[in-house]
Amino acid sequence: MRRLQVRFRTKLFITYLLLVSLPLFVLGYLSYHQYEKSIERNVGEYVPAILNQANANIDKYLSELVSIPDVVTRSGEVMAILRKNEPDRVSIKEQEAFAVQSYLANNIVNGGHQDVIAVFIQTKNRVYSSSRLNFQGNAFMQEKNPFQQEMDLQGNLLFVPPERLKLVFENNQPYISIYKQLYDAENMNPLCTVLLIVSLDEISKICNRIPIAKNGMVLLNNEAGQTVFNSYNEFISKVGTSDIKLSKGTSEFKINNERMMVSADKSEYTNWTLATINPIKELMKETIGIRNFTIAIFTICLIVSALISIFLSQTVTSPIRSLQLLMREVEKGNFHVSIPVHQTDEIGELGNSFNHMVERIQALVKRVYQEELRQKEAELIALQSQINPHFLYNTLESIQMVIENDDGETASTMISALCHMLRFTARRGDIVNIGDEVKHITDYLYIQKMRYGKRCQYVIDMDPNTVHFFTPKFILQPLVENAIRHVVEKTNMPTQIMVTICKIDDGIQLLVQDNGNGISWEKLQKLQGKLQGEQQTDQRYGIGLLNVHSRIQLLYGIDYGLTVTSIEGAGTSIKVRIPYITEQSK
Repeated sequence: MRRLQVRFRTKLFITYLLLVSLPLFVLGYLSYHQYEKSIERNVGEYVPAILNQANANIDKYLSELVSIPDVVTRSGEVMAILRKNEPDRVSIKEQEAFAVQSYLANNIVNGGHQDVIAVFIQTKNRVYSSSRLNFQGNAFMQEKNPFQQEMDLQGNLLFVPPERLKLVFENNQPYISIYKQLYDAENMNPLCTVLLIVSLDEISKICNRIPIAKNGMVLLNNEAGQTVFNSYNEFISKVGTSDIKLSKGTSEFKINNERMMVSADKSEYTNWTLATINPIKELMKETIGIRNFTIAIFTICLIVSALISIFLSQTVTSPIRSLQLLMREVEKGNFHVSIPVHQTDEIGELGNSFNHMVERIQALVKRVYQEELRQKEAELIALQSQINPHFLYNTLESIQMVIENDDGETASTMISALCHMLRFTARRGDIVNIGDEVKHITDYLYIQKMRYGKRCQYVIDMDPNTVHFFTPKFILQPLVENAIRHVVEKTNMPTQIMVTICKIDDGIQLLVQDNGNGISWEKLQKLQGKLQGEQQTDQRYGIGLLNVHSRIQLLYGIDYGLTVTSIEGAGTSIKVRIPYITEQSK
């Protein structure tokens, strides 16, 4: 009997229709009304009660702070100083100021209340202060200064926002300012005005204990609508304005196209308003009833879907999973994989196509790699052969001139250096010891120095710890030749060439620097484009550097290679980065 063949598209349609559409439709339809009622009940009853309790805690805390300035009236010495109207000598005023400030520091700032940051006292003609933190600015407002003697607070509290004081404490410490007027017990006349600076730490702790939904916000505004504390949230850009009316109770607003539930409670003691602003969609997640209801519906839908998907899961998910794992292997560069095909539907066709594709990619990669390798080997051979005609001719001519000057020792050294270079060039293999590469470039630079004299100066700095590692052959010579050709030959000024070999975090760095005129911005952009694989119309510049860069990346990957930096008029720096190459891994 012929096996029933069902197309892959039909299988996906049936599976997703039953497993996704049915549960979501039932869940969304049955939970909608329950969701609306749950939000209104939780926010409308639970949150305002919590806000009322938090407001009570804030009122209790502030009432404790308001009693702190009364400590001043317990010192007869301080009261006597504050009663003075006539100015004294400077020395006496300084003594009195020291006495008052010491009393303030010992009994208020460094007293039992750790939240007090600073305290200021102003009489009709003098000002005293003590502070725990350094501050900048003036504590006195320019308009309607509450420290003026004629101002009568009549026993009321006065809270002034920090921006009106223009007073900034160390580390931008947030604070609230409390004004209280003290009266002389002898005549009940206003004696002084006290400004108490208190940190927001305790108020922040009280507000942060208020439970809110994810992406929700707690807000505390004073009676003028100015924000005392808020836990800033990305959904809310303006609070305490006409956009949101913080009235007692619970209401709904739309902020930044997001439906928000706002609950507020006002303190009769401070006239401050404490509010929470919660996204309605987040509040839904907090509703236990909805959660339980959703779980029940989801469980029923899951059972129904599971029964239907039993006979489909093996034929649909298993081949797709196998294909997915094999694709990841291909992404890592492993092309020796194939998927067994036992079906004739779309999955079977996809498996066959995948196997053919991997085989084709493997063949193409092998062919391209071999072609690239042959090309780089040819370029290396061409690079090695460059030493024969032009450089050899110039070197022999320089040796002849040295001999004519009867400097046999220099001529012998030059001949020895040339022999070492020719021997190094004739050596087989594309990987050499870093020490041999450095010796080769040292001989090369010595010969060039003998040819150009003071115009060619060089320094080679090699980390001894790199001598046991290996490097591709002829890495440094094209870099140094670049400096000779474009700097030494084109200027009569002394040129300094610096060759540095050192270890870095993930390999070895070979650096060639010169102090020439640098590369123009246009040429540098073209050269960097070539190194990044861009096609350029001008192929005359940077061939040697491009060869070095291509060889390294072909051998070790795109994480390694050559980078060029240059500032016109300030020299050029060519940096080569290669991995740690040991004798076993070369």
